[in-house]
Amino acid sequence: MRRWGSAIAAVVLVTALGACGDDEEGTGSASGSASGSASASASGVGACEPVGEGGGTTVAVTLDEWKVAAEPASVAAGKVTFDVRNEGEEAHELVVVRGVAPSDLEVVDGKVDEDALPAGAFIGEVEAFPAGEACEGTFELAAGSYVLFCNIVEEHEGEPESHFQEGMVTTFEVR
Repeated sequence: MRRWGSAIAAVVLVTALGACGDDEEGTGSASGSASGSASASASGVGACEPVGEGGGTTVAVTLDEWKVAAEPASVAAGKVTFDVRNEGEEAHELVVVRGVAPSDLEVVDGKVDEDALPAGAFIGEVEAFPAGEACEGTFELAAGSYVLFCNIVEEHEGEPESHFQEGMVTTFEVR
């Protein structure tokens, strides 16, 4: 009986770690280098893992099929906390990129290639979290233009479904 408990715990741990995707620097990386986002579905996504320590200006971000909305759409430079709410029916994430227009983002197999971003453009991300939940990501943002998007690609009815290409992207201004 004890072996089964250990085996079940190992399967749960492997499943939870798998939900973190291929993010090279760990969940919710806020570094200045690009990292891969997880391809996820609602069944393989863990609970919210907040990024940063909070504080600063709060921006309410709503994720839903197929939109990203930020309110306000412009804030002063400094510490910014994105209060992200997943109001959709699927898991979503929030990626923050500086200085690149949505139309200039390189997309490979439906996913924005975060490794192809210019140096310093990748600010960070709030990793995928389940529908109906909320999560926060706090980042130090300099003045400039930003893009906020969901970079999940999943299979839907046997076909790849790119959240970014479905319209889960918006611009955001820091002054």
